[in-house]
Amino acid sequence: MSQMKMLKIGRNADNDIVIASDQVSRYHADLILDENGQYSITDHSTNGTMVNGNLLQKTSCYISPGASVFFPGYRPLDWNLVQALMGTPQRGGVIVDDRPVRGGGIDPGMSFGETLAYFFDHYTDFSGRARRREYWFMALWNLIFMIPFPLYPIWLLVTFIPSLALTVRRLHDQGMSGWFCLLSLIPGIGGLILLIFMCMDSDPGSNQWGPSPKYRKQ
Repeated sequence: MSQMKMLKIGRNADNDIVIASDQVSRYHADLILDENGQYSITDHSTNGTMVNGNLLQKTSCYISPGASVFFPGYRPLDWNLVQALMGTPQRGGVIVDDRPVRGGGIDPGMSFGETLAYFFDHYTDFSGRARRREYWFMALWNLIFMIPFPLYPIWLLVTFIPSLALTVRRLHDQGMSGWFCLLSLIPGIGGLILLIFMCMDSDPGSNQWGPSPKYRKQ
């Protein structure tokens, strides 16, 4: 029977896996591999951790290797790194280098349902980046909520701020300032230009708002 192993994950340099993001807590979570070969994750943060589309916050759950685990700022858990660290007794300070390059891997991204949960979990998040998939999945959710028309004005009111935040993050994803969202105030041509921006692909490299949520380094 193997010995239990644990990895500390967070922003501070003394963690086993360091995620350099202000949205990640200093000591965010523990990842444990128990004596029976079962993984579990414990969240210690205020922002929580997305595990298989569900928000884990100050609690624990069992997970399978390769499970979908995202830290705030849409930072995925690197399972290759986890398995490498679990296979060696050496500890301390492995920095996640998730800066993407052209030709690198493409992150599969959030599912349709995960997008809605992430949208409301980041209600006033005007930092970071949002890929094209995230933006247009939310556009589809807007179409779905148009069906019960009497409730649609309420939906628009509730989602005004997070929709604006999502648009800003989508602009950040292409290396542009969020102030470009003001283009929508220009009659006719402004909205068309903004629509084109929303259709553009992610900038494959890191920028001042973080690494690409789509393209990751192999």
